[in-house]
Amino acid sequence: MDNVDEKELLDYEAMIAAENQAMDSDTGDVE
Repeated sequence: MDNVDEKELLDYEAMIAAENQAMDSDTGDVE
């Protein structure tokens, strides 16, 4: 079960990183 939690955490962090990159690419439009 620990492996599942770790994988989910990594997936979550990867998703956050992708969202941050997307926001950085068009910060002016978002905010």
